[in-house]
Amino acid sequence: MEYGEDLTDISGAVSHSGEGSWTVETARELGADVPVIEASLNFRIASQHHPSYTGQILSALRNRFGEHDVFKHGGRQSIETF
Repeated sequence: MEYGEDLTDISGAVSHSGEGSWTVETARELGADVPVIEASLNFRIASQHHPSYTGQILSALRNRFGEHDVFKHGGRQSIETF
């Protein structure tokens, strides 16, 4: 299993590259409402302080579908792919 049984090898802190922040900021400047993008960004930011199993699932999905970094469980070491 690439992420460990029950995702035990990855952290529940979800990485974010800055694209979500840029999207939300630009949308505000343009007066566009992007509540789903903003909520997903807020979840990723909050997960840095409150990792969860939901965060582990999201990290694994983002890694597989978008090749986003994941953090190893128990540390902040970023890895490109698992």
